[in-house]
Amino acid sequence: MNSLDSLLLVGDQANHFLPLAGWVFLGAGIAMALHACGGWAARRRGLAAPPPARWHWWERLLYAVAVLALLDLSVTAFYAVAVHGHLGGWWLLGHMVGAGTFLGVLPLLALTWCRPCCFELPSRSDQRQASGAQDEGQAAVPLPAPRRFSWLGKLTFWLMMISGIVVAGTMLLSMFPLFGTHMLEELLDLHRYSGLVLAAASLLHLYSVCANRFGLG
Repeated sequence: MNSLDSLLLVGDQANHFLPLAGWVFLGAGIAMALHACGGWAARRRGLAAPPPARWHWWERLLYAVAVLALLDLSVTAFYAVAVHGHLGGWWLLGHMVGAGTFLGVLPLLALTWCRPCCFELPSRSDQRQASGAQDEGQAAVPLPAPRRFSWLGKLTFWLMMISGIVVAGTMLLSMFPLFGTHMLEELLDLHRYSGLVLAAASLLHLYSVCANRFGLG
């Protein structure tokens, strides 16, 4: 085993990381199923979700590139670790290609969707209009404005941003001759677990986008 493989070897971490990854993705699947059931039940009761806002073509292209880059990162990382025990060879090369792509897309995602993903409370004018409509006994309820992301999409977007910065930062720091072997191993662990958070958050965000399109809230 050469020095590069020994550095990238999971070792004892495989006994903890892979089962944890399985539980994390299982929890994400259960959360998506519960959210879909709740959205379907709300539609049956007549509580329709706001209509989805229309995306520009470049937003769709940007999101598609991000999804493909994250898919490449997830497959090359989790499959290589699960089957080979470490990330090396062609799997590492494919992982680096996805990493470079995602590193270029991440700031563009932040600039595009930071504002739509902010959690905002209703303004006082909106509250006064709602109370005035109730006082006047108006039966007509205005249609909700189109929304770009649901609360789940906003939450997972910020998880993607934070974990993505940690994932990129740990590897960038590892490229500089600033740390010893022990600190490099700590950075690798941080990179590994933040990558798990990024993969799970990305999966939930992709689901939230699809659920929003189908009116599941």
